[in-house]
Amino acid sequence: MTSFPPGILYLPLSKAYRGRIEVDERCIGCDACARGCPLGVISSGYEDLFKVIRFHLAGCTFCTRCAQICPTHAITVVQEEFGEGMTHEQGELIVRLPAVRCIRCSRPFLSEAMLEQMKRDLATKLPMEEEVFSYLYTCPQCKRWREGVRMALSLP
Repeated sequence: MTSFPPGILYLPLSKAYRGRIEVDERCIGCDACARGCPLGVISSGYEDLFKVIRFHLAGCTFCTRCAQICPTHAITVVQEEFGEGMTHEQGELIVRLPAVRCIRCSRPFLSEAMLEQMKRDLATKLPMEEEVFSYLYTCPQCKRWREGVRMALSLP
């Protein structure tokens, strides 16, 4: 017999027990939901000039982990029985957010909403000088390249 933590009751769910995931405008595309999903059914990437987050609902158990970990509370998980016309293969919930292109290589690397959140957070801690501003608009690959060049130039 499996032992569970006290105060938590685990019941077997019927095969028809599923849910619905809703993502509202507070989503900034930070990928916390994708990194925190225990089943790996949330993926993210870039398509054209959009940050795209996909919730693969057919594999989701609606455990609410994504909603718990979301820093902006943009995700709501509604657990419900299947309604008429609903199937286990409901498909995907797709969130598309405008993306920012790197100022060096032009690849999309961050959602505009995430960049704005970072700027708000940094404005309280640092003056927004040109170097900080350009660093925010540079993708991780170009940042690594830039740091490598700096290190190489500092060698004797």
